[in-house]
Amino acid sequence: STQSTWEYRSDVVTVFQEMSELYRASALVLDRVEACHGSVKSLTLALDIPQKGAVLALTSQALKYKECIVQVVKSTRLAADNPAERQSLLLVMVHDLLFGSGKISGGGRLKRLVMAYEPALRAALTALLQKHGVSDPKDLLAPEPVALPRHARANQLRMSLPLVLQRLAADGFILSASGLPEDAPAGTFVVDEHIPHVLSFAPGTDLHAHELVTSGALILQDKASCIPAHVLSPPLHAQVIDACAAPGNKTSHLAAIMENTGRIFAFDADATRLSLLRSLTARAGTTNIVSSVMNFLSVDPNASEYSQVEYVLLDPSCSGSGMAHCTGQRAEATPKRLQSLAAFQFKALCHALQFPAVKRVVYSTCSVHQEENEHVVSAALASNPDFELGLALPTWPHRGLDSFPFGPLCIRASAEDRTGGFFVALFQRTAPSPSSRKKRRRRKKGSGELPAAKRSTSCSEPDPQTPAPASSCTSAIDSLRRLLYPTATVPPE
Repeated sequence: STQSTWEYRSDVVTVFQEMSELYRASALVLDRVEACHGSVKSLTLALDIPQKGAVLALTSQALKYKECIVQVVKSTRLAADNPAERQSLLLVMVHDLLFGSGKISGGGRLKRLVMAYEPALRAALTALLQKHGVSDPKDLLAPEPVALPRHARANQLRMSLPLVLQRLAADGFILSASGLPEDAPAGTFVVDEHIPHVLSFAPGTDLHAHELVTSGALILQDKASCIPAHVLSPPLHAQVIDACAAPGNKTSHLAAIMENTGRIFAFDADATRLSLLRSLTARAGTTNIVSSVMNFLSVDPNASEYSQVEYVLLDPSCSGSGMAHCTGQRAEATPKRLQSLAAFQFKALCHALQFPAVKRVVYSTCSVHQEENEHVVSAALASNPDFELGLALPTWPHRGLDSFPFGPLCIRASAEDRTGGFFVALFQRTAPSPSSRKKRRRRKKGSGELPAAKRSTSCSEPDPQTPAPASSCTSAIDSLRRLLYPTATVPPE
């Protein structure tokens, strides 16, 4: 179908007159998968459109042929000569032209642009096939990624785990008592041994339309994505921040752990993603979440409303390199992009550690790169001496890199664990919080004693009465850049 007014986000999507709705939807899903917002299937089913099956098929196939399409397009200079065009839209259109129906549906300026390059695109594909000595484009594809289980979290805000298990059994699902072999038939599942309320289903099990999922009693969420909230484990009635919260699965997990008591401040800078969070957390039955469209770095740690926040979950933007099981390929991450991501991640982690009452901060990424993981943690520890790492989930078999002294305290998850790629570190305050020190100083002042010398732990506001420590935020960023780029005299901006 075609139309000229339908769009997802006016600030991101350029509306092309009469462009097929299918292409716009598929491009949006591609962008969100690349940004590590979820799997192709879950993101497609979250769209409010009638053609979900067609969008899912096109997006999956476009991702499968992405490497081939990128090489072909690069050979023709279609993208290079038209840098303003949205690359995900070019990807799905070129896929349909070369690997799909053989034509581009709908109309519009972008279709005319791609069709002008059709002879060059077909010639480039032929050259690519000849280069690899094959005649069928399917022979150019990378091997299929390892099939991982479908993980889901029983949401106790809607239904207890025993009732979920009872309902699944009544619907023909089989609870295995002997693990989940790779060749287990669809519908077989186990209760996870590491994280409470997590269920692992055999690959190929389709739960999207099941009433437990549509009612919010069962939340489709990768097992590794459930680790951060479980490691943070805020108690009942706690004050918590979910710093980069959308799309909201970790936020609803926190609410379930807290049994809807206390308060969770959920921040995300993207209004569209935060709208999705509000929808998903409402379906999950949460009542203790206060969500705000706000960049976490602009949140004032000293604001009175956050004075009792003791727990922070920080899962910032990352390369998404651990999401290969969702995309079928490793996310591209150039050294420059890794440097930019690591600098932001470090700044956000420093910011999370500045809330005056905070006791525990969990830092997590869906990245496999040490630049975004151990390097960021190392720099944050150096600039925040009042914190140390705690042992995260002791029963987890695979830990951080041994080349870092704190590596065994961290968690690394991968396909070897039958999950997506993930990294988790738990920061714990070792020294009294600033608010506790102020109370002690007031007591000492009242008794005639002089307070002890004040030591700044801030990454952005050092004590004006004390020389800035060597491990200030600026020097820590410099240290981080030296770790990332040891041979560069001046790290690239």
